Amino acid sequence: MAPDVDGIETAGTNGTPFKDLRRQVLMEAALSPVSSNATHAFLGDHLKLRAACAKLTVEAGNKRLDLVTRRRIQGMLGLLNLHLDEGLMLSWRKASVVVSKAQGHGDTHVRRIHEWTLAFVQRGALLIHHLGQACWTVLHE
Repeated sequence: MAPDVDGIETAGTNGTPFKDLRRQVLMEAALSPVSSNATHAFLGDHLKLRAACAKLTVEAGNKRLDLVTRRRIQGMLGLLNLHLDEGLMLSWRKASVVVSKAQGHGDTHVRRIHEWTLAFVQRGALLIHHLGQACWTVLHE
């Protein structure tokens, strides 16, 4: 970032002052349901987490769901069960690492389990995957 003609630092090619961009990003992060502040709000609401766990347990029994969705549910259930177990006293992060390692995955999967679980707790619906589905574009015509 170089100072502009007026001595104000700008970012990118549109000449927007850096301070304005930073303020905008911080405000959007505060409103985001997956931001760290929102995550802490969800983690403190054990009643909502237990309700989501009960709903996921019902969904886990649904044989019409495909294998990918059922594996996601298993990961989310594992995270919620381990995190909510008062005897284990596992943090959100540690519980998700245990679940990810048990499923044979790494850190990227840990983040995905967080995203899926937070989205489910917030919206009450499972995220739909698009694996194996054709994506048609104008180029195919």
